[in-house]
Amino acid sequence: MALVVEYVMQRPSTDVEFPVLDSQEQSSVESLRERYHVNSAITISEDGLTWTMRQSCDDVTEYGDFYQAAGPHWDKSKIVTRCSEHNIDISMSIVENT
Repeated sequence: MALVVEYVMQRPSTDVEFPVLDSQEQSSVESLRERYHVNSAITISEDGLTWTMRQSCDDVTEYGDFYQAAGPHWDKSKIVTRCSEHNIDISMSIVENT
């Protein structure tokens, strides 16, 4: 089964920075992606207001394990809190689950 998950952040202007993981947390999450066979791609819209990360994995269970392991790293970087503080909309959706 393939799973594709999309995370989207929309900021009010390019004067507001997208919140990202610090380098240590990013490195940890990258290691987890390798361990759990999760592919990831990030795109920025032409106007610079929308950041999209699409993650995919061939095994739903493996993605679930990755998500559980990566969660504390995202929490530590306070991505959702920082989005709220800077008026950035953030969403997650399942694009494919076959």
